Amino acid sequence: VTPLRILLPGVLAFAIARSVWPVVQASGNLRLVVFSTSAAVVINSVLNLVLIPRYGIEGAAIATSISYILMGVLHVRSANIISIQPLQQFPTVRVGIISLITGSALLLFSSIIPTRLRLIIIPPVGFFVYLLGTFALGIVSWTNIKQIVVD
Repeated sequence: VTPLRILLPGVLAFAIARSVWPVVQASGNLRLVVFSTSAAVVINSVLNLVLIPRYGIEGAAIATSISYILMGVLHVRSANIISIQPLQQFPTVRVGIISLITGSALLLFSSIIPTRLRLIIIPPVGFFVYLLGTFALGIVSWTNIKQIVVD
């Protein structure tokens, strides 16, 4: 479970990068996409060589999370270079609030639930707490969902 917790910040950054890089690629700037991704791969490889022997799987998770964060930053920067502002309307404070609420709920549940049941119970609980929170805080609305389904 610890490596998965370590990966969470990187996964968020990777999700941002993954949605930004097709836009940069479609603009014809493949060099920016290749550079951003390659830099993250090189950093990941170096960090793996340094961290895995000492920290094992947690070291691998740290290396991967750091490289995903770097990839997110570099892909957003690449989009900025071609005059696209992908994070302009990103609700940073509200996402931070629901992330803290979800994280707190998951820590509470993980202290109550027996170890062998955590992987069965914790992910759905986290999903539903985060989902309900995104609607409650206005990060996602039913209009957004309808637009995605209809389009």
